[in-house]
Amino acid sequence: MKKLLMAVLMCLFMFQAGNVLAADVPVYLNDVRIASAQENNGYTYLPLRTMFEAVGATVEWNAAEQKIIANLADGRVLQMQTGSKKAYCDNNEYTMQVTPYISNGTTYVPIRFITDDILKYGVDYRNGAVYLQAPGQTVIVPATNPTATSSGIRPEIKNLMDEIEKFVNEYCDFLIEFSSIDDADELINKMPAFTDYMARLDEYSNKIESMDFDSLSKEEQEYCTEAEARWMKKLEEIERLTNN
Repeated sequence: MKKLLMAVLMCLFMFQAGNVLAADVPVYLNDVRIASAQENNGYTYLPLRTMFEAVGATVEWNAAEQKIIANLADGRVLQMQTGSKKAYCDNNEYTMQVTPYISNGTTYVPIRFITDDILKYGVDYRNGAVYLQAPGQTVIVPATNPTATSSGIRPEIKNLMDEIEKFVNEYCDFLIEFSSIDDADELINKMPAFTDYMARLDEYSNKIESMDFDSLSKEEQEYCTEAEARWMKKLEEIERLTNN
């Protein structure tokens, strides 16, 4: 029973921690937000239809072949297929670094292929967002949040991340203590503590969910990412200890 309960505890927490920073990345073209990109395994992806329609193209979807056909504003025709790195634009064949994929009914394509090889747009990553620059134009980047400190991190963001990290450390100490208990009655006596941790986890999840990720500066995003990496490393270490 103890091993099963430990597995449930770890899975619940690691699921929440792993998703706590799953936010879309805003995409701007000439100071106008046109889409939300996704980060996936170190690559940035654009929602294909939203992106292309913003630059005057039309998009067709062949469900039977899982094929995307984009009729570009300059008359070129781009063809891609989900799950394949091959792409074709008129008589040119391209090999993308990663494959397009579908998420919640939206097809996402790697940003660098679209901007560098097809549209020839400049790309700038700043303030936690992606800024696109059409050929011959200057990219416009909004000013950073005026309430940020000289480090680029607002106190409320730092305090929340630090508070969650403190909670993670407390939770890990609880897991170590819990894993050393062999008495069934003592295990049952620990359940109120477990309930309290789950309640606090839900509270922190709600705080994260209410954050405006579009407003995060680059420094704030980096701070959050580094904090999350420490949380996950700590939890993975505890998982190894408690499974021995």
